[in-house]
Amino acid sequence: MLGKIVVGLVVMMMALMVSPGSAHATECAQSARNSGQCEVITWDISADIDADHVTLGATQVTPGSPGVRSATPSQDAPVAPDPAPPAPAPVSTQVSTGGKSASGVRLPRPTPRPVSQCEVIVANRCRQSSPSKDSPELVVSEPIAPTSVSDLVSFSPSTGSLVVEPGSWSLPRLPTNVYSRAGESTQAGGLLGWPIEVRFTPRSFRFTYGDGSSASFSTAGGSWGSRQFTPTATSHVYNSPGVYALSAEVTYSVSYRFDGGDFEEVPGTITKPGGSATVRVLRVSSLLVDQGCAPGGLVDGRC
Repeated sequence: MLGKIVVGLVVMMMALMVSPGSAHATECAQSARNSGQCEVITWDISADIDADHVTLGATQVTPGSPGVRSATPSQDAPVAPDPAPPAPAPVSTQVSTGGKSASGVRLPRPTPRPVSQCEVIVANRCRQSSPSKDSPELVVSEPIAPTSVSDLVSFSPSTGSLVVEPGSWSLPRLPTNVYSRAGESTQAGGLLGWPIEVRFTPRSFRFTYGDGSSASFSTAGGSWGSRQFTPTATSHVYNSPGVYALSAEVTYSVSYRFDGGDFEEVPGTITKPGGSATVRVLRVSSLLVDQGCAPGGLVDGRC
């Protein structure tokens, strides 16, 4: 029973700690609890705080007694070294049974935790530790180079246009000039996470003239200049009047580079549409006139 009193006393002392006052405890058997006849024991709590310890004292007040018998806390016992710093236990507890008085409980202050170094603090919490200066350096791998044009299928050259001269019309049995404006183009993007530039260079041109004939050239052709119906490397002659739909295909070689280095060509070529156009070949009738058209004055088959 004495052990129960000591445990209850320690709990009440820790609950009140530095606030002196009164506390109550009950001590009775199970039958007394069931009948509601438990004895209530009152303790007067006192506290003494110094720089390193907290000393608690308690005096039991017995109901119905003519006076109060107090207990004087004993002198502090020496504190034994505690091998476990996180939660030290009370050093000593003594109870006198003759006068039902208890001596003070001497509680050492907890050992402060060591302060760890933290360079990143968010909301008063250490979020991460600084990396070690001796950590190994990251090894940067080289980008994987494309080995064929199929590796660069996500890239595409700029679409060129198809030009017909003298314009949207022409005359039969005279050269109609046809040429392409497709040129070299470069497209930037990413390949397997690496920045890359892909260059497309025209290598050959195939023109379909709409009258059942077509031709391939290594050059894109060019404009007449000032003199109309002059034969060129890519011109075509229509023999009959009519409306003809023309189209072009351009074949490109492909090269690439990483990080602004030199371009390296990829084996193979790609072929892309190079534009389309429509030409109306007029019917020609012979007439006697006093003078011909001025140079460059023939427009849409008329002076």
